[in-house]
Amino acid sequence: NMDATDGALTVALTINDNAETASISGTTTDVAPGSTVTLTLTDSAGTVQVVTGVTVNADGSYSIDGVDISGLVDGDITVNASAEDRNGNSVTDNDTDNMDATGGALTVALTVDDNAETASISGTTTDVAPGSTVTLTL
Repeated sequence: NMDATDGALTVALTINDNAETASISGTTTDVAPGSTVTLTLTDSAGTVQVVTGVTVNADGSYSIDGVDISGLVDGDITVNASAEDRNGNSVTDNDTDNMDATGGALTVALTVDDNAETASISGTTTDVAPGSTVTLTL
């Protein structure tokens, strides 16, 4: 079995933050038209989402738009694309984009004990990384 052409694959990931969707496209070399590319998306928390059945076109390109990624968390999202070339060799590539679909928010509550001349401050955050510093000005 002659393997004169090296298989190759590229992938590009574009995230639409507001819609929480992704467009993924790429090119292949020596991958048969009609073959499929498997796309594995991984978020910063390690959650994995697999998209299968993305078909390679006659010119070697492939693409899929509107992939629902609402189950993944904000931050870097990495896509790994994989397929097999005409000789059964695995070809892969990856790309990373950042998703920021959740707007940050901060609430603060101040409770003053006049008799003890003390104050208690508490609050909650949304879309703020654990361990981040919150600065208060009184």
